[in-house]
Amino acid sequence: MYLPFDVVQDSRGGAAIKIDDGVTIYTAEELTAMVLGYALHLAEFHSKVPIKDAVIAVPPYFGQAERKGMLQAAQLAGINVLSLMNEHSGAALQYGIDKDFSNGSRHVIFY
Repeated sequence: MYLPFDVVQDSRGGAAIKIDDGVTIYTAEELTAMVLGYALHLAEFHSKVPIKDAVIAVPPYFGQAERKGMLQAAQLAGINVLSLMNEHSGAALQYGIDKDFSNGSRHVIFY
């Protein structure tokens, strides 16, 4: 009632969105694939090289169903997923790559 679109059941029994024309239905995977496709386009535009492989960061609370949906969305977007990584692990990895540890030990919290 409060949404500008209708939430309906898709052919697999999951939730989908019916847009204004009343005919077109998008699943969550299709909508995520559109976002990933746009991100892929931006990455290729700025790097000036074609990108086919990716590591995708997902929230740590994603279960197997959500991870499988993310892999399906990436496949729809034409992206070969090398791995799904928890966001916290990605942040820690990037921190480790960027920092110089020659100054001694320190305590770091990733939230």
